[in-house]
Amino acid sequence: MAVCMMVSCGSKDNSKAKEENATEQAENAIEAEAADDEDAAPKTKEGVIAMLREAYDDVNIILAPPEDDCEPNIDLVACYCSRAFNDLVGKVREVDAAKDFEDPFFEDWSRMWSFWDKGPVTPKDFDVDIDGDTAEATFELAYGKESATQVVALVYEDGQWRVNDWEQRGMDAVSMVEKMKEYIEQ
Repeated sequence: MAVCMMVSCGSKDNSKAKEENATEQAENAIEAEAADDEDAAPKTKEGVIAMLREAYDDVNIILAPPEDDCEPNIDLVACYCSRAFNDLVGKVREVDAAKDFEDPFFEDWSRMWSFWDKGPVTPKDFDVDIDGDTAEATFELAYGKESATQVVALVYEDGQWRVNDWEQRGMDAVSMVEKMKEYIEQ
């Protein structure tokens, strides 16, 4: 009988261990699935802020004086903007090319990320509103003792937050997308 009880207890312990192991395996599978999509960003305020901080880290690389006369090769638009924004930028670049760059929309597309031509710039004081697959982020972009408010519209696509538009600096609520569309139509 003692053997039966031990076996019975062992079975209960084994069942409990198997149940715990199954739960742990399910949790690991969920984590592994998320890890399989290693580029996926959380669809949260923190995910928006992390993407913007990463983008401005790259902005600072571009703004920093080049080492060994090697300019950084980072396409901020391709890396951090939505497909729709990239398509529009492509059309603007076509118009610029036809003008032989006499008066381009932007001489340097990294300039739309920062007013200052020197680094480092620091994004801070984020306020993020998320509505499904879209978000709006308002933050201060600081350069030394100076700062300016940035407002960007974002879209969640392909598991990432991407900039889809922003208020053009120096103007009241003027959409950069609208300005690019006007530029293309001219």
